[in-house]
Amino acid sequence: MVKRTRDITSSETTEKNGSIKTENVKQENVERNSEESNGNDVNEDDDEDDEDDEDEESESEQDHDKKRVKKNVNLLAQDVQIARETAELFKSNIFKLQIDELIKELKLKESNMKLIEKILHKLYNLITDIPESKEFNLKECENYFNNISKNKIRIPFPDPKPTNPNYKFKYLPPDDISLIGSFGMKTGILKANSKLTTVDISLKMPKSLIEKKDYLNYRILYKKSFYLAYLTDHLTNLIKKFNLPIEIYYDYLNDDILNPCLILKPINDIKNDLNFFKTKLSIRILIGYEIGIFDSKKLLPDRNCIRIQLPDETSTLTSTSATNDNQKELPPTPLYNASVLSSSTYDYYLKYLYTTKKSSEAFHDAVVLGSLWLKQRGFSGNINNGGFGHFEFAMLMASLLQGGGNNGSKILLHGFSSYQLFKGTIKYLATQDLCNDGYLSFSSLIDDNHLIQFLFKIKQIQ
Repeated sequence: MVKRTRDITSSETTEKNGSIKTENVKQENVERNSEESNGNDVNEDDDEDDEDDEDEESESEQDHDKKRVKKNVNLLAQDVQIARETAELFKSNIFKLQIDELIKELKLKESNMKLIEKILHKLYNLITDIPESKEFNLKECENYFNNISKNKIRIPFPDPKPTNPNYKFKYLPPDDISLIGSFGMKTGILKANSKLTTVDISLKMPKSLIEKKDYLNYRILYKKSFYLAYLTDHLTNLIKKFNLPIEIYYDYLNDDILNPCLILKPINDIKNDLNFFKTKLSIRILIGYEIGIFDSKKLLPDRNCIRIQLPDETSTLTSTSATNDNQKELPPTPLYNASVLSSSTYDYYLKYLYTTKKSSEAFHDAVVLGSLWLKQRGFSGNINNGGFGHFEFAMLMASLLQGGGNNGSKILLHGFSSYQLFKGTIKYLATQDLCNDGYLSFSSLIDDNHLIQFLFKIKQIQ
């Protein structure tokens, strides 16, 4: 009995404990459910916010993707357009890349360009500091350079030397100092065999030093020679004063003995910030004068500008009629006329080429290709090397962009590639006979007189 009662009591206690536990479990479940319900409500709110954020992000990503797709489409369209143009203008894309790489290799280094610009600024200041001279007759000129000047500079008079001129020599500061040539056009290339590439500078003589009749009988050439000698004498003193690493000497432009110039060559013996020996460049100073100062019609290739001095008074040629008949019988002087006329066209032709460069994007690269082609075949502007160099090639190409065809039509078009411009110019040289098949004609930027000057240059090359 006792045992049974114990069992019952124990079972009752277990039942009570079990019921208590179940009640506790129920309460815990209710609390959990309430918390979960509350949590679900909060999560639903958060989910709604997250969904809104996700919608906004997705919309922004879609917009960004659309913009990216548009950019890619534009880039692809540009690439396709470039490829089409390349296929039309060049034989292949690889050929275009080869030409681009070749032109990059031929260009002058940027560091060398900056150094030369410093030298040019310094040289400009030196030239502007040279004082004007008094008027000299021929004997006074010779006395000044032989006795007064310490540098013993000679005057590069062309043959025949002046004997007793009735005009004076004088130096005045130039009206203009201009950077011309391939360096001014940025189409210069480095030369092989350790030869220096020249940087050309033009000094324009003042109009007050030139008379209307100076184109006759070497008068303008004599005045240019004195002007160059006086400049050389003072530049020599200034170079010594500032200890510049420059060697200075005379030379002839394109081997033309009627057109002396001044060469400033770098030397490596002097340590200086302005030492440009490693650039493989030299500076050439040319003396010119205002375009149109002489009537170009009087300097045509079939005109005579070197008049034979008349005999003494006892001669029968002293009369006016006899003098005129004698001048008609004199032979033409085309080379002399070309030297006189070309000295007035330095700035004009630079402006003409620069305008052509602006109107045709590929003109610059085509001129560089032409310079390389000429250099590989030994051609240059020197008379002894064919007389057809960088300048002549650029002028010919520029003129073919203006005309030269039948009825004045253009042989080259401004939309051509560099290869097409180069090839068209070479083809014209190979097929056109300027001696027998006519002449090259194009319109001038200034007036018709300057049109004659380029025609004359073409004929001189022949």
